[in-house]
Amino acid sequence: MQSWLQPRSGDSSLPAGLPAGLLVREKLVPEGRQLVESCGLLLIKDALMSGTHHQLLYHFVFSTKNRKPYLQPETQAKIFEYLGGTIRGLDAVPIRVGGWIDHVHLLVKLSTSHCVADFMRELKSSTSRKFNEESGMTHKFGWQDGYGAFTVSPSKKQSVIQYIENQAEHHRKESFQDEYLRFLAKHEIEYDPRFVWD
Repeated sequence: MQSWLQPRSGDSSLPAGLPAGLLVREKLVPEGRQLVESCGLLLIKDALMSGTHHQLLYHFVFSTKNRKPYLQPETQAKIFEYLGGTIRGLDAVPIRVGGWIDHVHLLVKLSTSHCVADFMRELKSSTSRKFNEESGMTHKFGWQDGYGAFTVSPSKKQSVIQYIENQAEHHRKESFQDEYLRFLAKHEIEYDPRFVWD
């Protein structure tokens, strides 16, 4: 299998070895290959990725803007529905969507062509925009700027599903802030306390 990377913009020449007549910037791709955009790059790869196998499970965690309790029972189901639909629209698999009044937990299967930063930016902007357009709420809904992204091994998949499903019970004992800092410590993620919350 052959593949090449090419910047999305600019006047750099095409990499040596590309088939004659292949112009990446014009998106003319040879038969049997496809163009995939990931993290700001255009990737030309064989359409049939024989020998490529993956199980990319991510547990995403993020809060409402300023951790406002917007996700009340009357709005929670609609927001979770938007999140699940948008995840599918971004060619990912929403295994479980849940959360509490001020944050969400998502267990998502991504593909090798996904860029986590691009995926999360589109997910949050699309769902907040759709909810603001359709909710009729007078105050503007939004998500925090950042997020937590934690990889999940298949052996832990079921326990993460159960954890997401039991958020209401869990948060009788622990705040979102304490939960999030515990996740960072568990996954050995360094952070500056001054910039954890926005």
